Amino acid sequence: MRRDDAAQDQVGRRQLLRWGWVAAALVVLGGQLWLLLRLFFAPVRKRRGQVVVGPVERFAVGSVTHFWKEGFLLVRHPWGFLALSQQCTHQKCTVDYVPAEGIILCPCHDARFSLMGEVLAGPAPRPLARYATAVRDGQVVVDTSQKWGQRTF
Repeated sequence: MRRDDAAQDQVGRRQLLRWGWVAAALVVLGGQLWLLLRLFFAPVRKRRGQVVVGPVERFAVGSVTHFWKEGFLLVRHPWGFLALSQQCTHQKCTVDYVPAEGIILCPCHDARFSLMGEVLAGPAPRPLARYATAVRDGQVVVDTSQKWGQRTF
C-alpha cells in the first residue's frame, strides 16, 4: 500500500468531529421526535364524573370487576359496593385483581392491596383511592370525581 492510500483510510480529526456533530444532532432530533410521538399517542384521559356501570344483579357478592376505561375496580362486598382507583399510590402504575390470591396487585413494584384498598405489602405509601358509589333505580353508579375516605399522611 502506498502512503497516500494509508492516509485516506485513516479518520482525520475534522471528519471525526463532523461525525460527532452529526451524531449529536441525530440524538437531539430523536429526542424531539420521541416527545412529539409521545404527545400524539398519549392515552385518552379518563372521564371524571358519574358512571352507570350496570344493574346490581350483574355483580355477584365477592366479585371484582375492572373498568379499564373508567379507571377503577368495582368490588362487591356483602355490605355493598366499593370502587377503588386502578392507580397505585406508589408510582401510579395500573393495578389489577389477582383472583387466585384474592388481592389487588401492582405489577410494577409488587405492591399488594386488600379488597378494601388497604396496603398489605410493598412500597405503596397509602391505600388506593376510593370513589363514591351509590345504587339508583337498581343501577350501580360510581362517581369518579368524588374520592372519599382518603387518609392524608
